[in-house]
Amino acid sequence: MSGLWLKRYTRTRTLMDEIDAAQWQAAQVSTVSFMTFAGRIVIGLLSDFVKLRSPSSPVTQYLRDRTQV
Repeated sequence: MSGLWLKRYTRTRTLMDEIDAAQWQAAQVSTVSFMTFAGRIVIGLLSDFVKLRSPSSPVTQYLRDRTQV
């Protein structure tokens, strides 16, 4: 669908304005940056949740027992 839109757009305007291109690029960069930020927050929270819910590994349990002696 976007290819069809681009063909129609280029028929009416021979050259895309540099301002339009800069605005599109800025919007795309902002979107990618925000999604990266949000993804890191969500993955971090999910990681903490899973770590708290899962039982300790045998190595962690062994090290914990050794330090309590």
